[in-house]
Parts: sequence; structure tokens; C-alpha cells
Amino acid sequence: MTCGSTTMRFPKTGNFRAQFLLESVADLRQSLQKLGSDLVICQGRPEAIIQQIAKQLGVTAVYFHEEVTSEELAVEKALSKALKPLGAALKSFWGHTLYHPDNLPFGISNIPEVFTNFRKRVEQSSEVAPTFPTPKRLPPLPEIDTGTLPQLADFGLQPPAPDKRAALQFKGGETAGLERVQQYFWKQDRLRVYKDTRNGMLGADYSSKFSPWLALGCLSPRYIWEEVQKYQEERVKNDSTYWLVFELLWRDSRDKRLKPIDALKIYALKTAPAFEAALFSGARLAGSVDQYAQPIKTFARNLGVAFQILNDLNDWRGDEHNKLTSGGDLLAGRPTVLWALALEGLDDSARSELLALPQEDQRPVQERVRRAWELYQQAGVFDKANRLVDKHQQRCEEIADQIEPEALRRLLHYLIAVVLERPEEPGLVPLVAIADN
Repeated sequence: MTCGSTTMRFPKTGNFRAQFLLESVADLRQSLQKLGSDLVICQGRPEAIIQQIAKQLGVTAVYFHEEVTSEELAVEKALSKALKPLGAALKSFWGHTLYHPDNLPFGISNIPEVFTNFRKRVEQSSEVAPTFPTPKRLPPLPEIDTGTLPQLADFGLQPPAPDKRAALQFKGGETAGLERVQQYFWKQDRLRVYKDTRNGMLGADYSSKFSPWLALGCLSPRYIWEEVQKYQEERVKNDSTYWLVFELLWRDSRDKRLKPIDALKIYALKTAPAFEAALFSGARLAGSVDQYAQPIKTFARNLGVAFQILNDLNDWRGDEHNKLTSGGDLLAGRPTVLWALALEGLDDSARSELLALPQEDQRPVQERVRRAWELYQQAGVFDKANRLVDKHQQRCEEIADQIEPEALRRLLHYLIAVVLERPEEPGLVPLVAIADN
């Protein structure tokens, strides 16, 4: 577990994530114990702890799950150096993705830049490798202190307070992850409508909620894929079953480059359904909604898209309501329309520089955010985005002007004014850049 803070002074591991991680480690230990083995738990630098164990037990090889980010690669390098005097080999295995890199129809350095091209080639030419069967028994560990599981307090963290409003209590570990798959696919039978409901906001089962377990390795994407195949054979095969696999494949793509129109389509699916549901709910309370069905749907789509673009613009204002730091979307690699507009508007050299900024770790975060802002300005991103907001707002106003009765028309205009309210300041400047000056 990595404690401490980032360069932006945010904690690397909060209490919710830490608890999930500790629960996952405890579950792994219990699973190994049931098979006749155990898990050694230690606290310290991996390169020091593993070297000590290897020396104590005369280990000839250390096997580990391969990672790709800078801190983990630094640990791998340090561990290799520490094991070299002992003559112990260091062997890595890949396990993050749905498709193993060896099974791709191209080399890692030649992965297509656009996700659609990546998806088409992989779906046409690659196969998902089967999961390994779970062993029935494992040999016991040699004589060694297996250690004790630390508590949150050992990391200076308090247990997270439970919130009764939570639709789902996330518990770490493979056991809880497998139970979630069974619950969502088989008990609630929600996979058949996944594509229609996945962007909902209320309840436990509008989407799969597999992400925490996938991110930590408690669930394998290949296991989920196999369960989807089984579901398609035993229940139904439709757009929803394909779409869940589609999103597993999205995780595999190295470069999630989108065109602006693709980003806008995502926005229409992300935020617009919430506005549409709220408007329909209110309209139904007043009577029949048949005559309003299409106008409300179109109004909500344009309102949702415009709202999401404004939300992205606020990312560069350091929006205190839901954007803690300016440039957060870019640093997190989120596929926003601003990102798509920048990639479309820059020349090859500037585009390559922008693509590298989210993963770069040689320069401070503030410097990378400032440089990204300069590239966005160079591509005219902020002006283009504001014009897109204007266009979708105009469509909302045109629909509202045609609505009867007057009370509903006034309500729609009120929503436009409130939801699409814009800050008074004329420009967009990254706050971290201001703080450095």
C-alpha cells in the first residue's frame, strides 16, 4: 500500500481504498489457507523484504505480476538489483487485460492510435485466452513467519464511516467480486439490459460495478468474459451482452483517442438520461406525456451535452464544486471533448506531445498542466468548446419555445438558465499555473 501524498498534496491512498485493499489481502490469505498454503504479509520496501525472504529460504526465482507505471517499475528495477547477488531470477507475468499482449495482431509499439481501429482488428484476429483452473490443493509454506494483517490505524487512517444511503457496500477480495458477478449476471439478470441502463445514477444494479475488483486484480477480465459467453448460451445474446465485453476491451486500449463527435456521443449517453428521467417523472405527475416524449428527449440530450462540456471547461477553472484541481480530467486520462478537440486541432508534433503528458513523470504536475493548457489554447479548444455549448443551448431554447402550456415552457427555460449558467470571468486559466507564478 502506498501512503503519503501526491505532488498536488492529495493522499495517495484514502481510507475507503485502503480498507478495500486490506479486505482483499485478508480474503486472499483465507483462500490460500483453505487450499493448504498461506500468505506471507510484511510491511516495508518490496526490494528489501523480498531480498530478505529469498536469502532466508534459498529462493531461486521470484515471480510477480507485471505493472506499467513509474513507481511500480522503479520497484521492479530495485528488486532486480537486490536479487542479482543472490542469483535469484526475476520473472514477470501479465494479467491486467482481456487480451494478452502476445495474442494481439500487432506489437505493443504498433497498437492503433484510435480505439475503433484497435477494437476491429482485435475482434477480428485475436482470441481471449482461457482462465487457468483453480488448484484443488497447494503445498504448505516452508518454515517462515507469515506476519499479521495491518489495520487502518497503522497507516494513520480512520475506518470509513458507513453511509446508509449507499446502494452498494463495496467489500474487497475475490470472494466479494465473484459474488457481485453472480448477483448482477445471474441472480438479478441485469446483463440483458446493461447497455440501456449502464449510465443510470440510482440503485445498485443499473451498471455492473465491477471496476473496484478489476482494478485491484480481485476479478479477472477473462473470467468476466467467460461468464458473458456462458450467459449468452444459457439466457440471451444481445447488444447489452456485447457492450459489456466492448467496455472490457476499452480497458485494453493503450491510446483512447476519440474524435469530437465520439466524445459528444458519450456525453449524450452519460448525462442526458438523468435530465430526461427527471423531466419525464415530473411530466407524468401532471398527466399524459405522449405529446412531450420526443421534445423532452431531444431537449434533455442537448442540455446534457452542453452541461457536460461546461463541466469540462470548469476543470480548467479549478471548479470548487466537483473539480478539485485544474487539469484533473487531463491528468486522469479521461476522454473529454476538450481532449478530442485538441488532438484534432494540433499538428503532429504538438499532438504527440499532448498524448504523452498524462503519463509523463519527469516533469512536475503543475508544469505538465500548464503545458497542456498552452496546447489547448494553441488548438483553440476553449473557444470551440464554448461555441458547442452555444449550439446545444440554442437547440434547447428552440424546443422550449415551442412547448405548451406556458408553465412547462417557463420551466424548460429556467432549467437552461440554471444548468447552463456560465462564470462571469472571460478566460480560462489553470489555477496551478497561477499558483506557480
